[in-house]
Amino acid sequence: MFEKCPGAANIQTPTLEIKRCPECGKEVEIFSTDLKVTCTICGFTVYNDVESCVQWCKYAEKCVGKEFFQRLKKKKKEMNEEKDSIPESAMNTFAHIKRMHRSKSQEIYSRLKEFKKMWSEKNDEEIFAELAFCILTPQSHAKACWNAIGRLKEKGILFKGDAQEIGKGLCGVRFHNKKSDYIVRARKFFMNNGTMSVRPALSQFSNKCKCREWLVKNINGFGYKEASHFLRNIGFGEKIAILDRHILKNLKQLGIIEEIPQSMSRAKYLQIEKNMVKFAKQIDIPVSHLDLLFWYKETGEIFK
Repeated sequence: MFEKCPGAANIQTPTLEIKRCPECGKEVEIFSTDLKVTCTICGFTVYNDVESCVQWCKYAEKCVGKEFFQRLKKKKKEMNEEKDSIPESAMNTFAHIKRMHRSKSQEIYSRLKEFKKMWSEKNDEEIFAELAFCILTPQSHAKACWNAIGRLKEKGILFKGDAQEIGKGLCGVRFHNKKSDYIVRARKFFMNNGTMSVRPALSQFSNKCKCREWLVKNINGFGYKEASHFLRNIGFGEKIAILDRHILKNLKQLGIIEEIPQSMSRAKYLQIEKNMVKFAKQIDIPVSHLDLLFWYKETGEIFK
């Protein structure tokens, strides 16, 4: 018979553990008595794996103290409620996504790191090129759009050509005439005394959701999907979703949405985004990772 409960040792005498933040990859310190901590680098919430005899032992409350006992019970209840809210029919896919994320997490992290460098290291013309790319992507293949942007940059047309010249360079891009006009309008909008000035315009927003609203209002060809795509590609995609056809298809398969909308109003977009963010939290995969993971699942690669 034990004189002292061995299972509660790490609770009564807290130990320090080093975990890796799933969002930015940095090391995070967390004590055995902590339920969660916030990453000091990116602000992501890192949860502790609190599983012990506290959940079943009738002496647990006396052993670990009433306050900590109640915290653990509350966390267990919340975890069960979140698990129950995932449709049973989606559980096999859910497990597959978790396995897939474990195998691709480093590659996803590397790509997200590249996106963050776009804002911290690249100039305004490079940032505008990402914006132009996102204008091109609706109903077109992403690689064809990115290749078109590369050709426009190489020929010096992206920043100096008129709509007709740009349109001729958009081989493989659907609705190229309309999209070339959108690019010229966006270029004029961000031009200040002959200098491309995307960064100053976006820097006025500390809240990226408000920045997205501003982009949708001011950039022709931008809906919520395109604005979210652009913000993600310049390093601000932590809490927003890019609801393209790949994402919507997977959300339907998982039971997160009942059907894929034929059209997307602002209210519908924000509601589906809210559901996706909630689901990402439930399965403990950052929403920015989930987007690239769904893309990989459908296309076999992690792109833009």
